[in-house]
Amino acid sequence: MSTKPAVFLDRDGTINIDKGYVYKKKDFEWTKGAKDIIKLFNDKGYYVLIATNQSGIGRGFYNREDVEYLHSYTNEDLIKINAKIDVLFILHIIIPIVEMRLTLGLSLNI
Repeated sequence: MSTKPAVFLDRDGTINIDKGYVYKKKDFEWTKGAKDIIKLFNDKGYYVLIATNQSGIGRGFYNREDVEYLHSYTNEDLIKINAKIDVLFILHIIIPIVEMRLTLGLSLNI
C-alpha cells in the first residue's frame, strides 16, 4: 500500500472569507489565491482535506446537508481549474476554542 501526503485546511477565513455562518453559495467568497493553492496541492499529489467547525448546525441555524451542498458547489468551481477538495470534515460542536484545541484530536490514515 502506497502512502500519499495530505494537507488539512480550515474553511472559514482560510479558503473563504469568513462572513459568519456561511452555508449558502451566495455568501461563499473565495479568499485570494485559495483555489490556486488547492490546485497546487492537487498537482503535487496531496490529498486536500477541509476541516470546518460549523457551530451553526449545533445552534440549529442550518443543517449538515446545507454545508454539504455548499461543498459540492465549491468543488464544481474547482473542477473548472482541474482542482478538487478530497474530503470535508464538518464539526458542529459548541465548546470554547481553547478547550477544543486541548481535547479534540483527529487522526487520519489514508
